[in-house]
Amino acid sequence: MPVSEAKKKANKKWNEAHPYDRVSLLLIPPNNKESVMKHAASQGKTLNAYINNLIREDMDK
Repeated sequence: MPVSEAKKKANKKWNEAHPYDRVSLLLIPPNNKESVMKHAASQGKTLNAYINNLIREDMDK
């Protein structure tokens, strides 16, 4: 489903107000993506939150 112009405008406005550095971290083989996303969801997290949590835990070691 295409994204509406209003949604694009709202996203742009939010992104400008909340700057984050974008980091492309990994490539997941197509047959593994769904299982990784389901695992993150089983932890009550989005894939982004799950990966950020793993990074934080590793850095705290």
